Amino acid sequence: MRTTLTALLAVLDLLLAIPAGADDDTAPTTEADDVVVIAVVDSGFAPYHQDFDADLMPQHLDGDATNDLPLDTPPDQWLPGFPAPDTFGSYDEISLTLDPALSTSQAFDADRAEWDAFTRTETDGDDVNYRWLSGSKVIGAVDFSGSWQGSNTSHGAKVASVSTGNRFGTCPECLVVLVTYDSSSGARERASDWAMRQPWIDVVTNSYGYSTVLLEKYYTGASVEVSRAAVERGQQVFYSAGNGQANAFTAPQLTYYSSQKATDWVTTVGAVHPNGQAFTGAGKGVDIAGVGISYPSMGGTTYTG
Repeated sequence: MRTTLTALLAVLDLLLAIPAGADDDTAPTTEADDVVVIAVVDSGFAPYHQDFDADLMPQHLDGDATNDLPLDTPPDQWLPGFPAPDTFGSYDEISLTLDPALSTSQAFDADRAEWDAFTRTETDGDDVNYRWLSGSKVIGAVDFSGSWQGSNTSHGAKVASVSTGNRFGTCPECLVVLVTYDSSSGARERASDWAMRQPWIDVVTNSYGYSTVLLEKYYTGASVEVSRAAVERGQQVFYSAGNGQANAFTAPQLTYYSSQKATDWVTTVGAVHPNGQAFTGAGKGVDIAGVGISYPSMGGTTYTG
């Protein structure tokens, strides 16, 4: 879907300005206390790009070692609020081969054994199979699809790039959790519901929506109490407005019938064209709109693409 993750910038700026320990004047704050974690719920990712290289994060390039994040260490050992490893069905490291000389597919092949051991999750409960990608700002990968591997041009990879990427992201200081889904029954909702239940995740962005006929987004089965509880807890939840019925950019989608996108506490994101051309909107007026096409992001087939 054409949507704009650039609209996250204003919210992320606010989140970055509020330390996690701000309500306790006696609690010392660290870089980890202040870090913002964004969950990108999408399909297809590729972490072998400079946008996700931990060494290229702004706080790792400023010459001040005291504000670096320990991204070669399991997140349960340093990220406030992160659950204990035994709460997951499995919890392991994938040590990425970040070699600029390799193409994305070659890098995946170099780490094939570790990726092959990364199995699909069938529940949003305590049996989630979690991976953290050492050497990367990707502190989490959860698979609800059965096929995690994508390319630098996959939708999920680009959304993660423009939201958190070192080079292209609106919040290069942020960390990211990549959560995949597919079209199997309930996979998208299990993926999003899991992310919205994690208090250590600050932002959840969803670029999909259920429909009954022609992507009109008529849907009443979303876990609205899960999203409400997440927002009341302080999490920000974003949904793309959509591209019109049948993705045709003609008739608006009636998102005010959608239990995912029409709730008052969810932020619905729309797009504008850089030349002023109008994109078809949604039944619920969008809360935020930004450039939705020709916005720079990672691409190509290499580490620097």
